[in-house]
Amino acid sequence: MKSGIRDLYAKWKPWLTKMRPECQESRESWHCTMMYDEEGQNEEYEAMWDEHVTRTQYSLKTIDFIVGPQGAAAAKAVQLPKQLEQWYQIPEAAPHVSLLIGQGFESKELGPMVKEASKVKQWTQLNMPPKPRKPTDQAALAPVSASDPATEDAPAENTQDTGNVAILSAISSLRFEIRSIKSDIGDIIDSKIEQLAVAIRGELTAFQQEASSAISAVKITVDEHASKLAGLEANASTSSDTVAKLEQEMGRLKQVVEQLSDKCMDLEGRSRRQNIRILHIKEGAESGMKPRDFIAQLLMETLSLDNLPLVDRAHRALRNRPADDEPPRAFIIRLHYTHEMEEILRKAAKMQQVTFRGQRINIFPDYPPAVVKRRALFKRARELLKDKPGVKYGLQYPAKLRVSYNGKEHYFTDPDKAVKFAENCFGS
Repeated sequence: MKSGIRDLYAKWKPWLTKMRPECQESRESWHCTMMYDEEGQNEEYEAMWDEHVTRTQYSLKTIDFIVGPQGAAAAKAVQLPKQLEQWYQIPEAAPHVSLLIGQGFESKELGPMVKEASKVKQWTQLNMPPKPRKPTDQAALAPVSASDPATEDAPAENTQDTGNVAILSAISSLRFEIRSIKSDIGDIIDSKIEQLAVAIRGELTAFQQEASSAISAVKITVDEHASKLAGLEANASTSSDTVAKLEQEMGRLKQVVEQLSDKCMDLEGRSRRQNIRILHIKEGAESGMKPRDFIAQLLMETLSLDNLPLVDRAHRALRNRPADDEPPRAFIIRLHYTHEMEEILRKAAKMQQVTFRGQRINIFPDYPPAVVKRRALFKRARELLKDKPGVKYGLQYPAKLRVSYNGKEHYFTDPDKAVKFAENCFGS
């Protein structure tokens, strides 16, 4: 036998000897027995063997190592080539190569063990090579694979061609080994290529699956975004139309509000048309008198009126009484007759300074707060026009500045334009 089984045996030997420490290696050279004829009685078989098998080399393949009580053998062992199957004449055994022989057993007893083991359908498979474990009597099977060249090992005939036969046998053996090595190399290359192909196919499949999953997820996301964008576009278009309508409606409502505000301010102004406001009358000056009578008497005395004006109402501004060091509250008065209200305002304007009990007081029309604010914005323009030669000006109700200059009338509702006009005419 050559090196195939021997190399595998060297790898598995620690485990085999651990499993069967009492076994011994076979003293005979490794061989596969085809027939037992210890007494040489089967002359016909030997003659046929010499004619057809002797000096011919074959390939024997072993698949498993089988371990049992009888020892260990390379079996399922040995697969015979078709040319040799008909020559196997041991019905109670199976082809094998004896590796280890158990204590108390002979080499030929491993054949029946291999045959019985070959009938077992299920084995516990072992990794190669497994770690040695404790000895056991249980049978075990180790999956291996090896091919070896084999020749008939009986002595060659004693002729003058013995040397030539040996040379031819060596050449044949060398050719077989070369073919075997070539076949093994081809098998290894094919196996490696197949492994690489399987690995590449696996990686490509995994990549395709990952890419497909990623693309599917991206497609779903893109579809969702497209759907959302379509919805947003529709909503934006609807919102744009709605905003345009709202802007149009807001413009209309703004005009309405401005009109209503102007009307409200006009109505408030009309309701205050016969009201006047007097400032700087000390707190408590009216003590002991009704406010109407006090104001009527004050107006007649300070403005030198012919008669007491008819006062409908008179009261202080509606807020808390101030401290002694704070300005007093204003008096708000409603006069019954319009002509009396106009005469009072006209005389107050002519007098320039009105005093009551040694204290200067001011008399103004009682305008609504919004009108007061709008009229106050013309303060800067009025300061620029004051005491200028050839200039007459005045504020018309509610807040319109009328300016007479060089025989021309100018009207301003915008305080900034009035200031610009005054600066252009008279400087800042």
